[in-house]
Amino acid sequence: MKAIPKISYKYKLSLLTAGILFFAVCQVHAVVSESQQSAAEPVPNGDQPKQKEDFPIEVNADNVEYIKEEEIVKGTGNVVINFKGVRLAADSITVNLVTKDAYAVGNVRFFQGERIYTSESIHYNFETEKGTFDHTKGRFKPFYLYGNKVEKPEKRPEYHISNGYVTTSDYALPDYRLRAKEVHVYPKDKIIMKDIVFEIGNIPVFWVPFWYYPLTERDSPVSVVPGHSGKWGYYLLTSAEVYKSQNLTVEVGADYRSKRGLAGGIDADYNFNDQVKGEVKSYLMRDRNFEDYDRKLNGDTELQEIEKTRYRLTWEHEQKISPSTRLLSELNLQSDKQIIDDFFRREFDEQIQRVNFLDLTRATEKYQMEFYASPRFNSFFDVLERLPEVRFMTRDMQVLDTPLYLKSDIQIADLNFRFDDEDLDFDSFRVALANELSYPMFLWDFFNFKPYVKGTSVYYSDYIDDSDDLRSIVDLGFKSSFRTSRIYHVESDNWNIHGLRHIFEPTMDFKMIRTSVNVRDVYQFDMIDAATQDTAVSFQLRNLIQTKKWVDKVVLDTSNKDNKTLMYTKGIDEVSKDLVDFSLSFDIFPTKARRDSFAIGHANSEFQNLSMLDFFFRRNIALGSPYISSRKDKYISELLFDMKFSPFDWFETSFKARYDPHDQQIEELVYGLTFFNSDKISWDIYTSFYLGGSTQVSHVLSYRINSDWRLRMSHIIDFERDSTSGIFEYQRYTLIKDLHEWELAFSYSDRRYFRNRDVVDRSFFLMVYLKDFPNVQLKVGN
Repeated sequence: MKAIPKISYKYKLSLLTAGILFFAVCQVHAVVSESQQSAAEPVPNGDQPKQKEDFPIEVNADNVEYIKEEEIVKGTGNVVINFKGVRLAADSITVNLVTKDAYAVGNVRFFQGERIYTSESIHYNFETEKGTFDHTKGRFKPFYLYGNKVEKPEKRPEYHISNGYVTTSDYALPDYRLRAKEVHVYPKDKIIMKDIVFEIGNIPVFWVPFWYYPLTERDSPVSVVPGHSGKWGYYLLTSAEVYKSQNLTVEVGADYRSKRGLAGGIDADYNFNDQVKGEVKSYLMRDRNFEDYDRKLNGDTELQEIEKTRYRLTWEHEQKISPSTRLLSELNLQSDKQIIDDFFRREFDEQIQRVNFLDLTRATEKYQMEFYASPRFNSFFDVLERLPEVRFMTRDMQVLDTPLYLKSDIQIADLNFRFDDEDLDFDSFRVALANELSYPMFLWDFFNFKPYVKGTSVYYSDYIDDSDDLRSIVDLGFKSSFRTSRIYHVESDNWNIHGLRHIFEPTMDFKMIRTSVNVRDVYQFDMIDAATQDTAVSFQLRNLIQTKKWVDKVVLDTSNKDNKTLMYTKGIDEVSKDLVDFSLSFDIFPTKARRDSFAIGHANSEFQNLSMLDFFFRRNIALGSPYISSRKDKYISELLFDMKFSPFDWFETSFKARYDPHDQQIEELVYGLTFFNSDKISWDIYTSFYLGGSTQVSHVLSYRINSDWRLRMSHIIDFERDSTSGIFEYQRYTLIKDLHEWELAFSYSDRRYFRNRDVVDRSFFLMVYLKDFPNVQLKVGN
């Protein structure tokens, strides 16, 4: 095959520009089409004005007096009025039947939906829904509120309070409260307060001019955390919301650590009707004890502590341009690798390395277009840059009136793999075009069968070795599956089993891949480049056993038509429960012919971040990782086991394993046990084993000693491969005392990790925090 000449950078940019222009033209055309379609839709006629409905007011009381001349009804003794979703109860109520004004006095209770108010007196108009409440207490979860005077505007579901306070304490004399001159409550929406003083008991602590709190959230506007740790010394971490509205929240943080110095930042969240939303985080500090290697002239390195300006800036943005077009972007700037791990541990545990990207995608039922760019802004991270990548995909489309379906995928990308060590960098301009033709069938009313043939042509501007610029890949095969079940009449009260259903779901896929260029002559960026010369039949055998359980039920008792009540009973649950879910997966290779296949380490584990797994896969290939192997003369692959067993409500176990039948050894094993998942006691145990690595055992035990005390323990133990004794990587013990709306926690923790050297961080602290707002806490100790 004649080699295609390498193309210049100008031609690369021309191709990319053409792809971007094509994307933009399609985008504009789609938006214009949608606008024209919306404009062409007829506007429905407005609703006709409804006739005013005049319902009578019924007064139920021990004594009822009707004054006909004044059209007034007076009720005394257990007076109750139900009218248009409002329930008014008091010792005495006077109602004007014409104006529908009600005057309630003595032990007044006002009910509207889930909202309850108790008051000394209320003037309320059932027609206009306008009211005035004197010396009133109300409940808006999770808050209790009090006001000398509460006013409800006409026909609007809101309440305006003068000289009142808000608290989460249900005591008559609350332990703490937010006292304000004005409180505006919008049920199921928000609370707005002005001129606020935070009080503990009757002692004022601090003042803020304005506060906005959405009732759909449970975050506190203020956080103050003092304490002491081995890494930070004595510290004080503070944050406060300085501005909050329906669309924007701004929070300012100021921290002090005696060993590290002062730090601070500004965070902001914005959301405009879920069409445009995002988050900005910033942090800046002058770290007095930053650990780094000092490189000597002779090439040696020495670990030392230096003073360093450290920072992080993160901006996440999402925008819905149209119903079918979305823009996503993320910007992450860091001064060094460790800043997130040092000061934002939870964020680091969720994602070790943050990426920078811009993704503009338009997805319809027939096609998807994408413009993606991912530059490297932090030179100390290993990153695959796409500068940029333009992609166009079509869904399965029927070919004329035939039973055949065709889908296509074209990708144009300038790819650059950048490492911390520049000597390992590699790059290539790549154009990939793939077309797949398939013939889906449903045979014998139960069997799914889909043969396909896929052809891919990939152009590279650079190869590892001198090769043709064009790589051809042919993928031929089929996918098949079916599902069958059988019911067994099995009863066991001890196991709470009432009938069994066995479901068997086997799948068998065949693939034969042939390539014109060996995979080891191609730079590995992603799965397109990883295509290998291979022939295999893949099997997955899934067995599912289900039953129906005897459960507690809440039903409506209709035996008394005048007084329908809810009652508790037992019965068979209509929803089936999974007892056992077990699957076995493996590949069969028809021939012993040599093939280049990649065994990706831990690829079948439960990774939360698949993109990170994909990243490490690319990097391992580039660096010649030991997880990459070339197997030959083998008929069968590794066996993958996955099982979940849930015999009782209080017990569950899961099991995952990867077994090599040739070496007759387990390469990976992860299993977990869950006991007594209840408010009284719960215990989770997990074990993980990786061949060539270590074994970890972890558990979390929570036990309620009585109504006032709880105990919580957690451990992570690491066993080295050649050691019989384990090392506690992490251990924590916490004793919690219930103080009504507060909780008091005594805690000890011990964490070991490696940061250029072995580090042990021990801490003991006492913490007091609000139940409804756990981040409002006082934390002291070492």
